[in-house]
Amino acid sequence: MDSMASFFVIVLTAVVSSFFGFREWRKQLVLKKRHDLAEDVLALFYQCEGLFRHIRNVFGFQGEAADREPWPNETPGQKRDLDMAYVPVARYNENREASARSSRFGFALWPCLEKRRRFRLKVSGCH
Repeated sequence: MDSMASFFVIVLTAVVSSFFGFREWRKQLVLKKRHDLAEDVLALFYQCEGLFRHIRNVFGFQGEAADREPWPNETPGQKRDLDMAYVPVARYNENREASARSSRFGFALWPCLEKRRRFRLKVSGCH
């Protein structure tokens, strides 16, 4: 009977430790995914910050607005002014893939932000 009880204790210990080990492994896997997402989003924020600085740069280079179609009766002075006004649009169009990536991360972050908003509403007492 003593060997049966010790066998039962060993099996029970193995089952309990494997259950808690599996639970911790699953939690670490979820936290790793969140950490990777947060790392990607942080890198994207830094990239977008540099992109906005580039877009808002006051200095324009010749030929940046070459893809703008001039109006039919545009004077050279108007063309120069409109080209300078078009430079931020041209710079944005050059970097469209970065804005597409940022919108993808926005959709990935939405559930996390929604949970946080609901938690804040519960804590503050607003239902």
